[in-house]
Amino acid sequence: MAGDTQDATLLLFDMQGRMMRHYEQLGQGQHTFDFSDLPVGTYIWKLMHKGKALGEDRWVKVR
Repeated sequence: MAGDTQDATLLLFDMQGRMMRHYEQLGQGQHTFDFSDLPVGTYIWKLMHKGKALGEDRWVKVR
C-alpha cells in the first residue's frame, strides 16, 4: 500500500457475519489491536484499501 495508506480499513467479523470491529484510517507501520473482550471463537478479518480487499483470512481466538 504505497502512497496514500490513510484509507486502509480493517474489518473483523464473527462466523455469523456480524461485524465485531471496524478500524479506519490505518496508516503505515505496525498496529496493535485489543481483542481481549471478544469471546473464544473463529473470526474473519478483511483488510480494505479504497474499496478493494487487500487480504482476508480466518483468525482463531483460543483464550
